[in-house]
Amino acid sequence: MNEGSLLRRTLLHMAVFAAGSASVLALMSVVVLSSARALLPSHGATEAGAGETTEEPDKARDAEAGSPEAAADGAGAKGGTRTVAQMRAAKRRDGALVR
Repeated sequence: MNEGSLLRRTLLHMAVFAAGSASVLALMSVVVLSSARALLPSHGATEAGAGETTEEPDKARDAEAGSPEAAADGAGAKGGTRTVAQMRAAKRRDGALVR
């Protein structure tokens, strides 16, 4: 029953605990990384998808003269501020592109 000194047994228990902890961490990181790679798109696919942006169509071509969008453009909608009519028109365009 005497496997050596108390110091040697304590060090053996600590080494086994450290090796077990390291192996559990390694196994869990492999599981998390492999599941993330399976669920998320690859890095190359996201870069290729980012390059395929659709350009904003010409407002004069899309907007009719009497439409609310044309009136909002003429009223001077500033910078990034969009009116409700502009957002609705954009949704209609996006919906037409999907179909």
